[in-house]
Amino acid sequence: MFTRTSVFVATVCALTLALTGCSDDSDSATKPAAVDQPAPSASPSPSEAPEARLLTAAEAKAALPALTDLPGSGWKATPVPAEDGDSQVEPASCAPLWNQVATDYSGYKPKIAVMENTGYTAEAPGSYTEVLFEVASWTNAADSALPIEAGASADQCASFSATEPDGTYPVTAKKLTPLALGEKQSAIQFTTTVEGITVYFSLYQFAVGHNLVSVLQSSTGADNPQTTFEPVIRGILADLKKA
Repeated sequence: MFTRTSVFVATVCALTLALTGCSDDSDSATKPAAVDQPAPSASPSPSEAPEARLLTAAEAKAALPALTDLPGSGWKATPVPAEDGDSQVEPASCAPLWNQVATDYSGYKPKIAVMENTGYTAEAPGSYTEVLFEVASWTNAADSALPIEAGASADQCASFSATEPDGTYPVTAKKLTPLALGEKQSAIQFTTTVEGITVYFSLYQFAVGHNLVSVLQSSTGADNPQTTFEPVIRGILADLKKA
């Protein structure tokens, strides 16, 4: 699953290990089982563009970037954390922004036919970056934009708290200008502080037909990595066109 809670917890653990030298006993970085849904047909309907069709698991996986597709150097493959469930958010009105922008939201499980993801990390002295890529194919095309719609509340929820398995954290959120890709798109950056270290979670999502492409970067840097990964995102969307 493309997770938000689990990525948060895994990033906290990794940052503690990378930046403070503490041991990490967490076993959360385990790739979860595939969504238990019937395999969809790979053939688009006459009214659908190829990239908008309902995907098979193999097609979704084939669209994900390889290590050699990433910009720069120093990346290594990393397991995608298993889902931890929905988080408690205060005020409750901001829960959709934190929980429902992520495809691991409990209410989405019966709506998603296929989900494939991959993760990479890069470490340097005093810094840590993790990026996750996901392709989710939704049974009903109209549902693919639900996480994007949930992100619309970022303007009204600029500050809230999220309770995760290892504690409660203050979170700020702001909208970023998304790349003009897909039929609908969203870009949000969440910020929190972990043991005095500021961590940025930048989420970019692009919906086209049945499919939602999501990119989540967690980092100690405040830069907007969207343009850095633009060629990778375009590559994913181009691969979805391949029958």
